[in-house]
Amino acid sequence: MTRVNEGSHFFFLSLILVLISIVIQLNFDDVFSFRPDFVLAALIASAFFLGFLELIFVALLSAIIINWQPILSYEILILALWPILVYFLNRFFPGKAWFNSLIMTALGILILYASVILRNFFDSFSLIALDVSVCLVFGFVIFNLYEKLKTN
Repeated sequence: MTRVNEGSHFFFLSLILVLISIVIQLNFDDVFSFRPDFVLAALIASAFFLGFLELIFVALLSAIIINWQPILSYEILILALWPILVYFLNRFFPGKAWFNSLIMTALGILILYASVILRNFFDSFSLIALDVSVCLVFGFVIFNLYEKLKTN
């Protein structure tokens, strides 16, 4: 079981981190010409520290903010459901929670890309690798922020 903490004191922090992630994600491509999935990385890191209902609220809120259109897409469903699935799956993963968080982040991004550009998945490998790399660093920073605040 790799559940790190189930406490509501991380709820407001996760809201702030996800909102910051949304702002960064939506504006990142203006500077760097691609848009990493920072929100997914933040939600996956949060899945190791939030309670179930808190995670559902934060995941659905982020999906609503990112997808303000009335039509659901595969990307939004994955964004909302993958962290919830990670919440349940992380009980069965052996090892360190930070490492499991990184694996789930990479896997989530790969699933996200596979659902969107399955036909051109291997043609876009360099973009996907860049996205995974940037999101792994971002997710690791967020996970460590939770860890530092948990120990204080």
